[in-house]
Amino acid sequence: MLLIALASCSNPRTDTNTPNLEKQITDLQQANSWLLTENESLKAQIQEQWQKILCRDAPEWTPIITSLSTDSGSVNSTIIINWCNFAWFEGDKLAWIENEAWVKWILYSESWSTDKQLKVILKPDLCQLDNSYSGEVCKAYLNLKPWKYKIFVNPWWKESNLIEFTINDNKPNLP
Repeated sequence: MLLIALASCSNPRTDTNTPNLEKQITDLQQANSWLLTENESLKAQIQEQWQKILCRDAPEWTPIITSLSTDSGSVNSTIIINWCNFAWFEGDKLAWIENEAWVKWILYSESWSTDKQLKVILKPDLCQLDNSYSGEVCKAYLNLKPWKYKIFVNPWWKESNLIEFTINDNKPNLP
């Protein structure tokens, strides 16, 4: 069963050009989030409503993570990040994970990732810098450990909302 964790706008720097966006998000979550556990068709309907409120897929809009496939997982598990407002993005599909000290590490997407979804594996050691173009050896690694982190995307230096994600001690969840 796919668990959907609805996004929240926890990034005060996000500018989506939508008045009262945070109130709309809160109202939608309060009114509908309990339905997510009831049945699959309602999950799809709520996700579609969520996308209509948040997503514009235009260059001037800030990218938004609309949901994660799960809100927790272990090292080597896979998560799917659903996002929007990035159709203009050049093709580098990557996300970032941030610890409590605001230190960030890169999450490279898997090959089947699309303009609406990123599939990432929470590898045991993640690099702090994107060295995919330079080929340089990573000089700063994060060894994921059980803790609360925040996941976000940052194409063209437009940071999305931050979504909480917990690394736990359980075995990996495989898709």
